[in-house]
Amino acid sequence: MSWKGSSPGKRAAALSSTTNTLQPTYAYGDRFYLDMSDKRPNGDFFVYWDGLGIAFAETALISSSNPMVKLSGSGANLDSIPLTDLIIMGRVRGRMALN
Repeated sequence: MSWKGSSPGKRAAALSSTTNTLQPTYAYGDRFYLDMSDKRPNGDFFVYWDGLGIAFAETALISSSNPMVKLSGSGANLDSIPLTDLIIMGRVRGRMALN
């Protein structure tokens, strides 16, 4: 995923997918519109920073005394990660397919 056209203080951004890992929902080259004011993981697709890079996945908050976020996408279940280990950058609000 590459970061396109946002600057500090803005509430929206456009991103470009550089992977096919979430096909058929999202494909390489798709453009995403990110709402940076919405950072509540609740089952929709979110963009996040995991300490290694920018990524996106379907997210769900798992309630407990130590909040965890369940990451998944296109039928694949990924890890549950402590909420404190992620920086949620915003909710994916729209997409423009280039193919």
